Amino acid sequence: MLNTTRQGQFQELAAESGWDRLLLYGHSGRKDFFRSVINYSFFGPHAAALMEPAGGVSILTTHPWDRDALRDAGFGDVRFDGDFDRGLRALLAPAEGLRIGVAGLEFMETRFARTLGGASRHPAASATGAIETLRQVKTPDEIREVRRAARLADLGYRVFVDAARPGVAEHELVAEVEAFLKTQGAEDNFMLIGSGGAEVFGMHPPTERRLAPGDNVTT
Repeated sequence: MLNTTRQGQFQELAAESGWDRLLLYGHSGRKDFFRSVINYSFFGPHAAALMEPAGGVSILTTHPWDRDALRDAGFGDVRFDGDFDRGLRALLAPAEGLRIGVAGLEFMETRFARTLGGASRHPAASATGAIETLRQVKTPDEIREVRRAARLADLGYRVFVDAARPGVAEHELVAEVEAFLKTQGAEDNFMLIGSGGAEVFGMHPPTERRLAPGDNVTT
């Protein structure tokens, strides 16, 4: 789960930028900064990975399942606190005088950013742009996973076409596609759908509406 290539890149970035620590933050809508170094799709509303210059990584989770899964995967310093703000303070302690770069700072609640600044006595610096620039060039492992996902998506669309039969409910169609994708190794499948006549342009979460002959069906 640890992306060692990214870990090395991020350590170099922190040293060049004068950051004593680099925090990779994620919430349920934007997990990518956290996942760029810890490839794990966390369940809780927030998670953070704190990188130190020597290479150590400490992880803060807000769901006990995440703590247990990451410890089982071999990570040593994994903490759980249902109160992310309180957990941040403990994760950073002692932090006074440290300069902290944060990837995902712009997606944090204001109180979290204030906690970072209060703990270190320095405003947190945004590492978001620099990390995104590094991530534009994919590692060999990332390229392999992108190709695998693309192939699986192609197969999933074929299952979708074959399953879109008259009489099938939208939620049944989505369930059939998701079942196929997950049995093939997909971690998740976010899927919206639209069905009906020529007026169908938008999509929505699946409903109990059943497909009829001549329907447009989009996903």
